[in-house]
Amino acid sequence: PIFMESAGGAQVPQLVVDAMTKSLSNRHRSVNGALQKEKARDVAKTLLGCSTSNSQKSIYFGTNATTLLQLLAQRVSRDWQSDDEIVLCTENHEANTCPWIEAAQRMGAIVKWWS
Repeated sequence: PIFMESAGGAQVPQLVVDAMTKSLSNRHRSVNGALQKEKARDVAKTLLGCSTSNSQKSIYFGTNATTLLQLLAQRVSRDWQSDDEIVLCTENHEANTCPWIEAAQRMGAIVKWWS
């Protein structure tokens, strides 16, 4: 099974807790951390269809969903103008709305809510 983290964390099955406990208890980052990270990236690329050398798809890894959304909002908002409108869904998690609201305020863009 594959379990993805969602903003704010998520409840996970005992299988995931056991695997995390084993990993945290038996890791030696200086010895095999980089190798394990590369293996994990390779698996993710294969699962998401980004594993071929001619693939135009990209995959980005980050510390958590909240941080990635903040970085995305900062990057995307660089070219916003004061008359641009950002539409956010009222049913979104705070981790997905706050970065966009902050970016809009910083750039003078207008936030509109969709419900």
